[in-house]
Amino acid sequence: MFDVKNAYLAFLASRAKKHTLNKRVCYLLSFADNDGGAIDALQQQYGTDFLLAYTPQMTEVAKSYAAKGVVITPFSPRAFCMERSWRQIASCQIIIADNYYPELAALSQPQRKIIQIWHATGALKAFGWQDPKTKKRSQADQVRFQKVYGSLTDIVVGSQAMGKVFEAAYHIDPARVRYLGAPRTDVLQPTALAITVLTAEPTTVLYVPTYRDSLEEMRTVLTSAFRAFQNSDMQVLVKLHPHLARQLSDVKTPTNVRLVTGNLLALFDQSEYLVTDYSSCVFDFMLRRPGQGICLYCPDLEHYADTTGLQPDFKVDWQPWLAQSSEELAVKLQAASQPNNEKTETLLLQQQALSQKWQEYNTGQAVEGLLALVDRYLQTENS
Repeated sequence: MFDVKNAYLAFLASRAKKHTLNKRVCYLLSFADNDGGAIDALQQQYGTDFLLAYTPQMTEVAKSYAAKGVVITPFSPRAFCMERSWRQIASCQIIIADNYYPELAALSQPQRKIIQIWHATGALKAFGWQDPKTKKRSQADQVRFQKVYGSLTDIVVGSQAMGKVFEAAYHIDPARVRYLGAPRTDVLQPTALAITVLTAEPTTVLYVPTYRDSLEEMRTVLTSAFRAFQNSDMQVLVKLHPHLARQLSDVKTPTNVRLVTGNLLALFDQSEYLVTDYSSCVFDFMLRRPGQGICLYCPDLEHYADTTGLQPDFKVDWQPWLAQSSEELAVKLQAASQPNNEKTETLLLQQQALSQKWQEYNTGQAVEGLLALVDRYLQTENS
């Protein structure tokens, strides 16, 4: 049976081999606000020898970089039909990827380094070979997935814990993991305001639910969360996944609940308590606001674990912060309103210890470490 996806990658690979590798660096962009300043730093370091390749949804972000002098090119199958875009990317000696890109398998060559920086600080959800759906895919799909994982020469992480996740998810040699810190965390380092330990009743809760596969599932989760929120005196800001925000703009909210958009970092700084579920934003919040509490509200835990998959130790590691019903969430919120309570303070110490496990190398110098790695590879390959 003819496999279109594998044929597409084989075609790109044959074209990539025709291009001579130059002393250039390419950053593959699919997430905004994920590089921690790395894009600007790479531009300053390499000038026109730095290329920013962007996915369609990042067009406006890429244009903002182009206005500052960054060389940009589109990254999509349609763009690759035109020789110029693929030639620009395929001639770069260093590729930095913020996501899983099937095309990385076509770019894999002995002389090229492909560095993954990922788009999350830690992991709650399963992905790669840990995802239950992966084992149900065809043999051809599974082979293709592993070719992409195998193309990564370096996987940059911020902790031993995250390194172990990638080893299991990608079936890769641990020697490929680089403990440099996640670049995105350089801008998440706590400020004097953010690090303040809560000494008064929190007034603002930030709720960031994870994307669900259907609107019906999302509405069910929101409705149950809102039942708990409406009985609280706190103001609740709800940040929905961009894919669902427009479709759910008409959702009915209690008077103390408001749908918001905007940058998560700014919302973190406005909030004294985070409620999420399976989102990796919990790691960012714990880093940015180490003195503030969290709750994982997971009313669909068993279903989500069976369909999307969760990390093996999820229930054990996160049990103290887990709520699975509106009633349990209400109890968590009530406890959060008593910051000087001994039990609350003990829980906060446990939370900070868990955060340290995932933030081990996220000290604010990850971009510097990434640039040093890139420079070392360029110097080695061209010496």
